[in-house]
Amino acid sequence: MINTAIFLLISLLSFAGVIWLQLLLSKNESKFLGLILPIISFTFSLLTVMGIVTPKTIFIDTVTKADVIEIIGLVAPTLFITNISTIVLLAIYFSCRKNSKRKAQLEKMNIQDL
Repeated sequence: MINTAIFLLISLLSFAGVIWLQLLLSKNESKFLGLILPIISFTFSLLTVMGIVTPKTIFIDTVTKADVIEIIGLVAPTLFITNISTIVLLAIYFSCRKNSKRKAQLEKMNIQDL
């Protein structure tokens, strides 16, 4: 029971740290810094999918239609589930970039008004 609570606390703190880091990187002037964490997350999801596909297909001499359907049935949900964090990180990135663009446009308007 106590181990589960500690694990959940560490997981929650890790998740909060990643969100904070994504917010920090997304608010930076460089637009590429905010894409670092989503790219890492997407890469891990692809590695997870390759871990499913490779053992299935490496020892098959002839791939049948049933094999393809089974592989797609395994890959599609795995790809979706492992990319939830990528989607969240990209949503944070685009939200911060939108706010940054709006602030920059307001500054330009204020400078022109003077």
